[in-house]
Amino acid sequence: MARRRNRNSRPVAPVVPKASKRSREAAPEEEAEPDFNAYAGQGTGEVQDMSFDVADPKEAHYFGVRTLFMQSYPHPAFQMGARDVADLITNQPEVGGVLVSEESEDPLGFLSVLSVPRYSAVPGFANIMAFLTAASHMAGPEAEAQFTG
Repeated sequence: MARRRNRNSRPVAPVVPKASKRSREAAPEEEAEPDFNAYAGQGTGEVQDMSFDVADPKEAHYFGVRTLFMQSYPHPAFQMGARDVADLITNQPEVGGVLVSEESEDPLGFLSVLSVPRYSAVPGFANIMAFLTAASHMAGPEAEAQFTG
């Protein structure tokens, strides 16, 4: 896709030709992915330096981990088990990590491993495992519909 350049030779938004009415009606609806490269160089020109760190999970990360978990998995089975899973993740600092920035201790992401035999008695974790087991026997759109709620 060609980019136009203004007088200062800075890139501006890409030129996208408009589709005809007939082609818009015939084409199925699909979401366009954002072109992040189209916005390069359009800000203030300042480069922002960001530093990230992977920290051991701790109680202070509980609400952030729970929120990230709920946003990532909108199905009701995951929503109901989010409290228990966030509690398990933040109470085992020896396994996994939480991605944080220098400016804030709020988690931007997390990675952890939970033992199925060890935590199968935890109600929220057990519900999520039951859902995943049932969904694993499905295939195609049926399985996808289960995960999206």
